[in-house]
Formats: sequence, structure tokens, C-alpha cells
Amino acid sequence: MRNAPMPAQALRWRRHVLLTCLAWLSIAAAGVARPPVADRRHARPKPTAKGAGTAPQPSLYDSNRRKYFCLTALSGAISCSVTHSAVVPLDVIKTALQTDASLAGPRAAVATLLHSGKGIGPFFTGLGPTAVGYWLQGAAKFGGYELIKRSAFSALQDCGDRGEEIARKLKLPIMLASAAAAEVVASAALCPLEVVKLRMQTSSALADLGMRKALFHVAGLEGFGVLYRGFVPIALRQGASAPRPTATPTNTSFGPAASLPSRAPTPL
Repeated sequence: MRNAPMPAQALRWRRHVLLTCLAWLSIAAAGVARPPVADRRHARPKPTAKGAGTAPQPSLYDSNRRKYFCLTALSGAISCSVTHSAVVPLDVIKTALQTDASLAGPRAAVATLLHSGKGIGPFFTGLGPTAVGYWLQGAAKFGGYELIKRSAFSALQDCGDRGEEIARKLKLPIMLASAAAAEVVASAALCPLEVVKLRMQTSSALADLGMRKALFHVAGLEGFGVLYRGFVPIALRQGASAPRPTATPTNTSFGPAASLPSRAPTPL
């Protein structure tokens, strides 16, 4: 004779009891594995007074300056190249609206590009010059800013107490001047590729040549100086996106306190 099936309510109660037992076992196991509160209190490191205990680890700038500047330049190159390359389609539409008076608006520009018979390719015209140009520009901007800024503060540090006082008083102007100088160099690296990008976006023949051939074609036909046409407007435009210095004394990335770790008695 077969046993009668267990009622559904009994099955639910058995399941609840089993889950409850497993939960209590898990809590008990965690309590056993975890040290008591007193032990945890003793194991926790005690805070030490400022300046006491072990010496702080040197920063990357202090330990390996070449690596620091290379990583700064690389991060600037990647960030600028990726972000500007991502908006190339918008740049193509903007250029089409600025150079073709027959286009009534962005929708007309998009429709014209789509009906060119080349798919979505026209939306990425000038991608190569943009990626390479802003790679160079970002590396020179961010890496150059750190190099010029820290070199200026180090030179003032070498002048003794008088130099440190000047660095303390003129901290923000020195950082602004460093950013401006780095941006001029960065714009000089960007300008030729900006010219080639614009020529490729306005001439299908140059777009078909590719970046390298278009660059040599324009320079050979119109002279090397044409590659720096519009340099001043580009420098002024890019100056708005230059590294933002800050006058916060505790900032170790932009402040001279990071450049004067040994001789400056107080953070600048």
C-alpha cells in the first residue's frame, strides 16, 4: 500500500523550517569566523600624529619623473583623440552647413550626405586627421602643461626663500601662463591636421586620397605655410579647453606643493 502524499501545507512548513535552520547555521558560522569586537579593536591600526610614524611613500613624480610626464601626455592624448573622434559626424554636418548655402538646416545636410551613394561613410570624413591631430594636441597640452608648470616652480625653488615666496604669491599666474604656453605648442601640432581635415570634408577628391596623401598634396600645391592658416583662431579656441589650474593649497596635481616637497616649509 502506497503512502498518502504529504499535504501542501506540511511541505511549506518543512521548507520554512529547513530554510530557517540554514539561515541560523550561516549566522553562527559567520560569528565563529569573525573575531570578537575586542580583537578587531586591537587589530585595527591606531592613528598616528601628523608627521609621526613611517615616512609617506614618494609620488610618481618624485620617483620617476620621465614616467610621470609620459603617462600624463598619454592620458591627454587618449582623452582628446577619443572624444573629438566621437563627434566627427557632427563636425561633418557643421562644415556642410557652413560651406553650402543651399542647405536649409541640419536635416537637409544629413539627407544630402545619406543620398551621396556612399552609405554612412561621408559622416566620418576627416576621422583620420581628427584622431591623429587631437592625439598630438592632447599629449602636448596636458604633458606640456605639467612639464612647464613644474619646471617653473622648481626653478623658483632653486632660488631659495625669495623664489619660494614668489612661487607662493604668483602661483595662479604661473599656472595660467604654463597652460597658455602648452596650448600654443599643442595648437601648432594640431593646426596642419585641422587644415587637412577641413579640405577633406569640403573636397571629395581629397577625401578619396586619404590623410597622408591629402597632406602632401595640399602642402606641395599651396606651400607649407597653408597648413598653418588659421593658427591664431585655433589656438584661441583650444585655449578655452586648456587644463584648469586651481589655487587650492592641498591639490597635489596642479599645485606647486607637489613640486616643492622637500624645502617648502608649508604648502603653497
